[in-house]
Amino acid sequence: MFKKIQKPSFLISFLFFTFLLVSPADALVISPAIKKLYVKRGDQVVEVVNIANDTSKQLVLFPVVENFKQKDDRGTPEFLGDTDPEGSARWIQLPFKKITLAAGERKDFLFKINIPE
Repeated sequence: MFKKIQKPSFLISFLFFTFLLVSPADALVISPAIKKLYVKRGDQVVEVVNIANDTSKQLVLFPVVENFKQKDDRGTPEFLGDTDPEGSARWIQLPFKKITLAAGERKDFLFKINIPE
């Protein structure tokens, strides 16, 4: 049986990463903005995100995956961290702790999503 993942907490944690910047950014582009996945329970999915540094300076990024809940009727997220052992942030494995992008550089980054049973 396929499970359609559309929980806001999963979409934001999957889509995405909260980036803490070491230097200010004029334009940091992360794509795709949204991706719907149809997966079976217990599956492992490898996905890609493209990150572009459209500035004139090198950027150093530290990606973080977090759980969240909807704060209001407008869909404003309230970030909860990744301390919930059942939270969807625990489903995502990033194979990197730090991303360095030169000015004008664009890179694809792979990551895994492990869907629980």
